[in-house]
Amino acid sequence: MKRLTILYLICIIFIFLLPVFIVQLGHIGIYDNLNNDFPISKLKSTGKIKVYIKAEDKVADMELEEYIRGVLAAEMPASFPLEALKAQAVAARSYVISRISNDKGDVPEHKGAQMCTDFAHCQAWISKEERLEKWDEKDRVNFWNKITAAVQDTAGEIMVFDNKPVSAVFCAISSGKTERAADVWGSDISYLQSVDSPYDKNAPGYETKVELTLQEFKDKLITSKSDVKISDNPGDWYKDEVRTEGGGVSSCNIGGVTLKGTEVRTIFGLRSINYTLQFTNDKAIFDVKGYGHGVGMSQWGAKYYAEDGKNYKDILKLYYNGISFNKITK
Repeated sequence: MKRLTILYLICIIFIFLLPVFIVQLGHIGIYDNLNNDFPISKLKSTGKIKVYIKAEDKVADMELEEYIRGVLAAEMPASFPLEALKAQAVAARSYVISRISNDKGDVPEHKGAQMCTDFAHCQAWISKEERLEKWDEKDRVNFWNKITAAVQDTAGEIMVFDNKPVSAVFCAISSGKTERAADVWGSDISYLQSVDSPYDKNAPGYETKVELTLQEFKDKLITSKSDVKISDNPGDWYKDEVRTEGGGVSSCNIGGVTLKGTEVRTIFGLRSINYTLQFTNDKAIFDVKGYGHGVGMSQWGAKYYAEDGKNYKDILKLYYNGISFNKITK
C-alpha cells in the first residue's frame, strides 16, 4: 500500500512538472515537433523569439507578434487589401512556428538565433522606424495601421496540416499555377502542391525577358558548370527539356550536362523556373513568367483574390491544400 502511495505521488508530480520541463527545452516553448504527433492543442509560446538581424549583425529578442509585423511590413506592400495582408500574416506566423518547432539549433546563418532577417534564408523583416522612413509621409499612418490590424486580427493564428504547423512558404508571382515543393526542392509536401493562380497574369512584372550574347551565355554556363561542352551550333546547346506540373522547367540538358530548372534560374539570373529559351544569330533570349520559386501562396494572387471578395482564410485554403487553422497561446 505504501509503495502504491509513493508511486501515485510520483505520477502526480511528473504530470505537473512535465509541461514546465518541455517549455524550458524549447526556444520559445514550442511543444510540437514536426516529426511527432503531439496534439496541436498543446502548442504554446512564451511569446518571444530570438532573431538575427543581418544588417546590424546582432541577435534581438522580439515578441512573436512584433516580429510578424516586421515580416509583413517587409514582405507585402501595405497598399494591398487587408484580407491579403491577413493571409500573409498567418502564412508568416505559420512559417516561423514550423521552423522553430523543427529547430535543432544548428543553423549557422542564425548566429544562435531561431530566425534571421535574410529573405533568401528565412523571411524578410524590417523595423518600424525603417519602414516608416521608406513610405511617403502621406501614407505612413494608414499603412502602419493596416499592417498592425492584419497582425492583431489574426494574432496567434497558424495553419496546421495533420496536426502540425505548416511550413507556409510563399512567392511574389506564380506563372499562372504554383509549383509543387517536390519539383522545386525535391521533397513532396502534401499541402504544397500545384494549384491554379490565374490572377497572377495581371501582376506587374509577370513577364520578363533576359537577353545575353551567345558569348555571355557560354561564359556564365562554363563558370558554373566546367564540364559542359559547347559546340559551334547554338541549336545543339539546349535540349531534353522536362516541364513540371506547374509549368516550370524541371530539368534540361545544356552542353551535354543535365541541369535542374532551379540551377538554370540561378546561373542566368532568371526570376522563375518557368521560362522559354530561344537562340538567334547572336543572342540567347529567356522569356520568363512569374517571380520567385513559385511554391505556396502567390502574394499578388492573394491581392487579386482579396479584391475579388475572398477573405484571408479562403485565400490560404486555395494555396495550401488540406490545411486547417489553430491558435498558439501564451
